[in-house]
Amino acid sequence: MANYASGTVLTCSHGECGCRVRVESECGCAHADEPYVCTCGAPMVKVVDEGAELAGSSAG
Repeated sequence: MANYASGTVLTCSHGECGCRVRVESECGCAHADEPYVCTCGAPMVKVVDEGAELAGSSAG
């Protein structure tokens, strides 16, 4: 697992779930090699930077 920095937004990898969480503090645990997991059991994955996409779509 990547050690996600504070502010990283994660989303559930299960296509029908779509929940999100934001990392408030990095994990400092020596054994933090497991992925974050949604309550549905699917691994959480990093959200693509939507801010850049939204900024690019506001021109018009």
